[in-house]
Amino acid sequence: MSKSVRKHKPFAGLVALMMVLTLSFLVGFTKSDASISNSDLSDQMQSQVNDLLKQEMVARHWKLVDSTITVQSIENSDSKVSAIFGIHATHLLDYASPEDVPIMKGKLQYVADNKVSGQALDSINKDIAMWKSDLQTYITTPLPYNNVIKAEGSIDSAGKLGKESVAFYVMNEAGEWIPYTLSNITTPDEAEKNGYDGLKAQVQELQTKSQNDNIAPTAVVPFIYDRLAARDYGYSSNPTKVCQSGSTTTQDASYYNSQYTYYNCNDCANYVSQCLYTGGIPTDSTWCPGSLSWIQANTLISYMLNKGYIYSATANTCVAGYPMKVHGKEHVELMVYNDGQSRLANAHTNDKYWVPYYDTMDYYQVPQVA
Repeated sequence: MSKSVRKHKPFAGLVALMMVLTLSFLVGFTKSDASISNSDLSDQMQSQVNDLLKQEMVARHWKLVDSTITVQSIENSDSKVSAIFGIHATHLLDYASPEDVPIMKGKLQYVADNKVSGQALDSINKDIAMWKSDLQTYITTPLPYNNVIKAEGSIDSAGKLGKESVAFYVMNEAGEWIPYTLSNITTPDEAEKNGYDGLKAQVQELQTKSQNDNIAPTAVVPFIYDRLAARDYGYSSNPTKVCQSGSTTTQDASYYNSQYTYYNCNDCANYVSQCLYTGGIPTDSTWCPGSLSWIQANTLISYMLNKGYIYSATANTCVAGYPMKVHGKEHVELMVYNDGQSRLANAHTNDKYWVPYYDTMDYYQVPQVA
């Protein structure tokens, strides 16, 4: 009997050793797993997003007043991590006066270099006064800046995020992630040149039209457009929820004006129509809530052009409260901020509120402005 017991001792010892090794492996695995927790990774990534925001403020020549960066989602697997962050900030345009802002410097330099008179001069003075008013507001009043940033990176063996491995993305108007870059921000030199060249082109156009006594398009029905009322209409947000399962289009109708019907996954023209109507553009039997001209982007723009309510513009003449359309696509938005270097928009589907846009736009302006 004792001989049998001695025979099984090596087996019992092997079992005990295996249990110890298994326990050690589990403890080690738990420790490693904890070292790459989503909380740790989001903290590391959020720090980089915060640095990115500071760099962006410098590039835009903005002074950051306050900011909140929130983690909207995070996933990590196979040594890769992907996180989406919401940025909510307020800023000031960081110049001492409107006359110091590059686009205004360009406009004023053109006036100093050229003799302009008559109706063209009156139009130029009105344009400069409008820009000065907006720029003064941007310099003195903190205004929103919102964005959504996606960060993707690699995790090293120590559970740390490789700083150089992180790539950043922003969402375009179609809801697609595209590489984030500061190179799409207009530089001060470019903005000043745009101000000069833009006013030069405006004068040439006015002088040509004056030969036919047609300084600006004439609306079929006279009205005065309050572009700041259109800008301040609001009724949008920066949601994470999508309009329906399987879609990437963001929409949160709880922020919408309940006096209007909304259209699931396709509310952009309906929203811009509400803004334009709030600004003072009159309705009729063709353009009214629920009509095709009200709710379809291409039809809306065609209607407004045909009625003389809007006309083609550029990025430097489409100011806050004016509509714009993604070039070659059926999607419209409303310009809410333009300082000559940076531009922000409001829109529905994708819903956005004071957010940069990243697509090529067709710009428009309204001739009868208060």
